[in-house]
Amino acid sequence: MSPSIARAPAWTHEVTRGLRRGLALWVDYGLPRRQYYLPERRDGTLMCHFRHRAHDDPFLEPGLQDITAWVDFTLLAEACTAAGFTLAGFCTQAHLLAALGADREMSRLAAADEHRFARLANEARRLMMPGEMGERFKAMAWLRDLDLPLSGFSLQICGTPCSVALRAQWRARTAATASTEPAHELGDRRTGTAGELFLSGLAAAAASRAASR
Repeated sequence: MSPSIARAPAWTHEVTRGLRRGLALWVDYGLPRRQYYLPERRDGTLMCHFRHRAHDDPFLEPGLQDITAWVDFTLLAEACTAAGFTLAGFCTQAHLLAALGADREMSRLAAADEHRFARLANEARRLMMPGEMGERFKAMAWLRDLDLPLSGFSLQICGTPCSVALRAQWRARTAATASTEPAHELGDRRTGTAGELFLSGLAAAAASRAASR
């Protein structure tokens, strides 16, 4: 069963029409079109959730369960372009959180409490590791009448989600900013995998905590 996405452009326009100048940030689980419609997903991406149980039968608990499907980020990109936005970033959730300094925030929140740091590290693992939410969830940013660098998208492009015209737009933007982007203090990790980013972040945070004791 393939989810209906015909209303996505109209929905995008309606959600963003009040934004005259600013940023639209989309975070959800999904894929670019070239991956979304691979043969192994011929049955679609529809999933149902009821009492912490996931399944694919939308008729099992009608009216009681949540029904969801993965986002076609290419369709979303085309809709945002039609609505007058400029693509500003597209990456995995892992790369977004790493670029925003999740490791530093963990150290700040835990302070000297090693047990709290361990709990935060376990929570971060779920958000950032590939087998968890790190690569299933993507983040996409769009700007309207605004031009500014977004630090959350400084580590890696998560493929190009859209048409030839949008790929050219993205290449032009990244070429203009690549020479001015500083390397992250954990090292220049733009080409690292989500797991490498998470583990290198933990290692650096642990080393910093050990040095401060």
